[in-house]
Amino acid sequence: MKSPLVSLLAMLWSSAALAAPGFLDLYHEAVIYDATYAAAVAELEAGKEALPQGRAMLLPDIKGQGQTGFSHIERASITHRSKDISTLHYRFDTVSVTLTQPIFRLQNWASYLQSESRYAISAAKFAMAEQDLILRTAKAYFDV
Repeated sequence: MKSPLVSLLAMLWSSAALAAPGFLDLYHEAVIYDATYAAAVAELEAGKEALPQGRAMLLPDIKGQGQTGFSHIERASITHRSKDISTLHYRFDTVSVTLTQPIFRLQNWASYLQSESRYAISAAKFAMAEQDLILRTAKAYFDV
C-alpha cells in the first residue's frame, strides 16, 4: 500500500509536469521575444520592399501640371464724338500630362536585378535566423 506522502509527491510531480511548458510553447515565446529573430524579420521586410522599388525604375514616369488664371482688360476708344470703354474678361485653364517611358536603360535594369538579389539574400538570412532560433531554443530546452 502506498503511503500518503508518496501519493502526495506523485500528485505534485504530475501536476508540475503538466504545468511545465513544452518545446513548442518555448519556441513560440522565443519567436515573440528574441531580438536576433526580430532583426531578421525586419531585414526580410526591408528586402521585400526592395522589389517594388527596383520594379518602379522600369515603369513609365508620369508628370502632371495644371494652371488656371483670369484676365481683366479694359479698352478705351476715344473719338471726337464719343468715348467708348469696353471691358473684356478672360478665364483660362491649362492642364498638361507628360508620360515618359525610356526604351531601355541599363542602370535601371541592373537596379531591378539587384533588388531581386537583395530580397533573395534577406530571405536566406531569415531562414538561417529561423534555424538558429530553433537550435538555440532546443539547446536551452534540453539543457534544462
